[in-house]
Amino acid sequence: MTKGLPASYDAPANEWYLWKPSPRLDRSVRVLVTLDPSNYPIGVKDVITGGDLPVVWTNTKYRMLYANMGHGEKVFSDATQNKLFANAVLWLGNSK
Repeated sequence: MTKGLPASYDAPANEWYLWKPSPRLDRSVRVLVTLDPSNYPIGVKDVITGGDLPVVWTNTKYRMLYANMGHGEKVFSDATQNKLFANAVLWLGNSK
């Protein structure tokens, strides 16, 4: 899903969520995208000052994807993030 994407990019402003407990604690979860802590504090609605912020992940037991992005008028303003969304739709639609 992240094939062809850069190792990092600047995400548009969004409403991010801090997960407790972290989805990383589930051995079936594979985190694909996370926010860089060097950018804290961040947040549009609530200000996040620290912690682990995975924003895209899949559960290897299922063909599913969670993507935190999707809030605000700037969500589709980044070509890299749009490529991630397109890759995700193609991956989810592939039954192989």
